[in-house]
Amino acid sequence: MKEMVWDEFWEAQGKSAVDEIIESDGYYRLLKRLIVLPFSGEQTVRVLEVGCGSGIRTLALLKEFQGHPLEATLIDKSSSALSLAERNAVENKIKANLLSADGLNLPFSGETFDIVWSGGVNEHFEGAERMALFIEMARVVKRGGQLIIIVPNALNLPYRVAKKALELRGRWLYGFEKPFTIFELRNKMRRAGVVPRKAGGMWVVNSLFILLDLLGKRRATGSKRAAVSPRKNLSIWRRFSRGCEMILEETVGIFAGHFIGMRGEKSDISNCRSS
Repeated sequence: MKEMVWDEFWEAQGKSAVDEIIESDGYYRLLKRLIVLPFSGEQTVRVLEVGCGSGIRTLALLKEFQGHPLEATLIDKSSSALSLAERNAVENKIKANLLSADGLNLPFSGETFDIVWSGGVNEHFEGAERMALFIEMARVVKRGGQLIIIVPNALNLPYRVAKKALELRGRWLYGFEKPFTIFELRNKMRRAGVVPRKAGGMWVVNSLFILLDLLGKRRATGSKRAAVSPRKNLSIWRRFSRGCEMILEETVGIFAGHFIGMRGEKSDISNCRSS
């Protein structure tokens, strides 16, 4: 990954409100469908987000489940991302641990966290590092704990078309990005010593709106238009039936959604393979 791409990207982003994320963010909705928050006892549940970016979704978890024994650590290699995450934490009055660290070399002992998750991170790696990231994240998950990965879906045609169009026009903002199929995601979980438990997807219909919005604005404003970010399409998404979208996400999301995710349970990783 090229850190400069992400420093520039996160410098351009504004602060976010966790209440809006909790209420209407599809990405957060997928995270909540996948995650299991074990609040049966009084023991603190330790959460790690790898490649936190703005950190807003982990902060939303802390806000929505405040009063429960939940503690979060957010790491990123981009100083701009960590600065934004800190501003979001301060603005929303939420406490979290922020740390500059590399997902391929996590500065934690093995089996430290109950839940480790990443969103929009693993697709930016290729070759041996693509598998190594899964193994390193699984290393710091406690036995019986959860590993949750959310990534772009290689089977989602509108996403692939929009990505290719932006790349050809020199307006793709996210550096190298190789999406996953649900099959690759499941395979890498298993090879990292994690048993797949639940999969899900999001933005089945909204991915079409993203593509149409891109093409429409291309006609209206010409080649200097900035790249479309899915997070900027909330108004379009609200015009469509939220209930219909959620039904599609539940039924065909893992194949047709813009993003897919999987939750796995940590098992014995002694036999995991790095290639």
